[in-house]
Amino acid sequence: MEKTGFLTVFTLLIAFFYSCAKQLPPPGGPVDRVPPTVVDVIPHPNETQVDVQTRVELTFSERIDRKSAEGAIFISPRPSKAVTFKWKGKRLIVQFPEPLKPDVTYVLTVGTDVRDLRRNRMKQSFQLAFSTGEQLDKGSISGRIYGKSRFDGIMVAAYRLNGNVPLEPSRVYPTYITQCDEQGTFLFSYLAPGNYRVFVITDKNGDQKYQHSIESIGVPMTDVEISESDHLFTGMNFFMTQFDTIAPGLKFVKPLNNTQIQFRFNEPVKALSEHSATCVSIVSQSDSCDTLVLKACFQYPAEPENYFVVTNPQSEDTTYILRVKGFVDMAGNIVDSTRQMMEFIGTARQDTSRPRLLEQSIRANEQSVPFDRRLQLKFSEPLDTLSLEQHLSITDSSNNHVSGTFYWHTPMDVTFKNDSLWQGNMQYLVSIQADSVVDLHGNTLADSLVQFRFTTVNPDTLSALSGRIDDPDPQGSGRFYVTAIKVGRDSLTYHTTLDSAGIFRFNHIMPGVYLLQAFRDSDNNGAYSHGSVSPFVPAERFVVLSDSIAIRSRWPNEGNDLQLPNFHKIRSSTNP
Repeated sequence: MEKTGFLTVFTLLIAFFYSCAKQLPPPGGPVDRVPPTVVDVIPHPNETQVDVQTRVELTFSERIDRKSAEGAIFISPRPSKAVTFKWKGKRLIVQFPEPLKPDVTYVLTVGTDVRDLRRNRMKQSFQLAFSTGEQLDKGSISGRIYGKSRFDGIMVAAYRLNGNVPLEPSRVYPTYITQCDEQGTFLFSYLAPGNYRVFVITDKNGDQKYQHSIESIGVPMTDVEISESDHLFTGMNFFMTQFDTIAPGLKFVKPLNNTQIQFRFNEPVKALSEHSATCVSIVSQSDSCDTLVLKACFQYPAEPENYFVVTNPQSEDTTYILRVKGFVDMAGNIVDSTRQMMEFIGTARQDTSRPRLLEQSIRANEQSVPFDRRLQLKFSEPLDTLSLEQHLSITDSSNNHVSGTFYWHTPMDVTFKNDSLWQGNMQYLVSIQADSVVDLHGNTLADSLVQFRFTTVNPDTLSALSGRIDDPDPQGSGRFYVTAIKVGRDSLTYHTTLDSAGIFRFNHIMPGVYLLQAFRDSDNNGAYSHGSVSPFVPAERFVVLSDSIAIRSRWPNEGNDLQLPNFHKIRSSTNP
């Protein structure tokens, strides 16, 4: 009996083991990379006259990471209270806290943040539209985000405008929400008639509001009016940026020697005045009359947050106060008034440090250097500019001297502009007699000889790209900036500008695959302006050619035409 009982228990254990084992995935085989999808819904898509007491049911193609799904469900119009979720295997039940509103089109969006148990994400958002009335709203806005390599978790938010009431996306929830797909494209469907403003937001904390200090945002080029007669809008395209609203401030100050003081900001800044020395003052803490005379102020070429000034000799062990004014960061924020001065102790130490070559625009032994590449050199401290000009020479492989002009951005940063373009398929030698090049205190370069070679590109390798840029907006203004970007590891960027609509052309470009884009500089600041969230200022209009361009050597590629969008009529009728 004992033996029989033992065998019975053993058999049951074996059966239990195999029944459990059958629930595990088989070893080996292909890795699951299939993204989840929504395969069934209740109510049915586009169903009308839905009961106001209904609940939504979503059935996925496989088991889902529940937390990811619950955070990626967006309902428009937004219920006054939070919905609740109930799971039954692959089926998700969304329960509303109160009856639905009568005669309203509801849109439930399942965003691309949804992941299966293997962490595969949905490839594109899913939208379920249904109406408690007799028909569905039919407004639509579509577009794309450019300039990013990944689009995970980006929220696309459409806000219905309320007359002249300012819109603050940091305070209010969007009227409609969706997410873009892996290529950055998005689509709003079933929008009710009205005026809308669309933003794209990284929404890092998932609160469906814009946090300007931590999140990037894309400002639209225009607002959109959706009406019964005009309900389809395409081309709502974006570049994203993170707006900097924090004022810069001094981080530290220290004397390098008895005539040079370095000061650093907590971020890159620039001086509003061309004469940056007028933006700095240094006085003794004990005697306000003991002011150091500023002879020059320079920005470190490779570190835009770093500056130093050249003064008359300091008094040793004297406490000085350095004060700055008229500096702004790259976003235009003026230095914080509470962080615009710092103390340091004067030194009698002489300047014995030798300047070093920090950067050069043409690398040693670089191949295929373009014909129009300028030689730019950046040094660690100010030079006696004449000493460099007299002791730098450039010769080609036939020992011919290259003539040109030196353009000094600062005494630390110089560009040599040769009188004619480099010759094709030619090797050049750059030589600097370093022991004859000195800084402002007579210290020579750290190396006794700076010498490097480079070779220019073979002309037979190059090609050209051209097209036409147009603007159908009769009120458009500003220069056109056209950019060709080479795709790949050796990414190259070519720029050209036009004062008016017309033909653009890039000559002497390397073969490869290119992306082409352009914008119109309506504020004439020489750079693309991303607009403003509040107060609202539209982003500058831009266009990106939908197809990439293949460029082959000696085969110019023509007819790559670009046309900016025309939003003038829409802006004038919908902007509050």
